[in-house]
Amino acid sequence: MKRISMRNYLGYFITMMLLLGATGCVSARNSVSYPALQTDGSMIVKGKGVKILVAEGILKIKPPKGDAVVVKLTKETIFKNIGSAAEIKKYQPLEVIYVVKGAENIAISVKIIAEGSC
Repeated sequence: MKRISMRNYLGYFITMMLLLGATGCVSARNSVSYPALQTDGSMIVKGKGVKILVAEGILKIKPPKGDAVVVKLTKETIFKNIGSAAEIKKYQPLEVIYVVKGAENIAISVKIIAEGSC
C-alpha cells in the first residue's frame, strides 16, 4: 500500500479547508450552502424573514450563516403554505427560490418551512 506523504496530506487538507471556507454559510443539517444555485439557474435561500415590506414587495431573508438576501416579490411570485406575503410573520422560517435579473433578485416562490429547518 502506498503511503501519502505529509506534504501531500497537508496540501489536500488545506485545499479542502479553503473550499469549505469559500462556500459561505454551510448548514450542518444537510451540508447545503445558502444561497445555493439550482440546476435550472435559479437560486434558493433558506432562512428567517427579517424584513417584510408588503406594499413595496420586498422580503429580506437571513440564512443561519452568511449575508441576508433581499428579494423582490411580484404578482408572479408563488406562495406555498400561505396565501400571500401579508401572512408572513417576522422571523418566520422561509425557503425562497429566486432568479437574478440585473441588479434585482426576483422571487419565484416563497414557502414557509418548519421551525428549525434553517
